[in-house]
Amino acid sequence: MDSIGPGPKNWWFLYCFAITCCIPPALLRLCGIRTPEQQRAWREKIGLLSIILSLMAGVGFLTFGFTLAVCGKPPTRFHSGEIQPASVVIHGFDYDFSGFNHPAVGTWTGRQNPLFEGGWNAAGNDISFLFQKVNQRCRNLITKAPNSSITGDRGDLNWYFPCNVYSQRGNSGVNLTGVETGANCHYASRSRTLLAQMQPEGQVYYTWDDVRDPNRNLAVFDS
Repeated sequence: MDSIGPGPKNWWFLYCFAITCCIPPALLRLCGIRTPEQQRAWREKIGLLSIILSLMAGVGFLTFGFTLAVCGKPPTRFHSGEIQPASVVIHGFDYDFSGFNHPAVGTWTGRQNPLFEGGWNAAGNDISFLFQKVNQRCRNLITKAPNSSITGDRGDLNWYFPCNVYSQRGNSGVNLTGVETGANCHYASRSRTLLAQMQPEGQVYYTWDDVRDPNRNLAVFDS
């Protein structure tokens, strides 16, 4: 112990020596720090700097990193009304359909993009009603009207509302076209599985100004 430096060998000295052990006395002498006392003073100075840097790092983490570490990265969000024509909105999320090909079904061969073919007017709009969430907490509360052709089994319904496309701005009028047919309703398990496998680009949000806009048919529910 006496060979590593002069003076008392307390915990402070051992700490300073441990964090500077990669700097041998010979190297310090080459840098002009020749006597053992000078070398011990230099090591203790480095020990003080290490504590200062640690405190600065702690303050920096509390200032800049704590929120990110606790809350995580905020989700990507898109303002309703600014969704680009290469995307669609489904259940409050933006999906990039620029390279999407509809699976083969009926007259679709698996090579067509419904954004640009078929006259769906889906580009940049909300197609959530094509993937309606039914038979959950509304089971047996929302029931089929007499003589309705909405399909389902044992009280389950395959759709509640017409499976139509609506404006992303929330200013579409009432559209009851196709309410009695499920041609556009993607209620099959395969359709839901394919949708679940797709990764959205981010959330779609509205502002209170959007809700107050008289040109939009928007309302706030359960918030």
